[in-house]
Amino acid sequence: MSGFKCSVRITVPILKTMVAVLVANQFLFGEVIMTGFNVNYTNPYYKQCAKCLNVNGL
Repeated sequence: MSGFKCSVRITVPILKTMVAVLVANQFLFGEVIMTGFNVNYTNPYYKQCAKCLNVNGL
């Protein structure tokens, strides 16, 4: 069985209006994220996942 290490980094753009709020209080990060942002995502491991799913893997 072969394996691979998953190491992913994401950059999330936040609304400019929320930057000052975030800088003032880092504990509000969750609230800033909940105000909304756009995400475009593609699964770089799609082929590996498909192989596993084809043999009833989880």
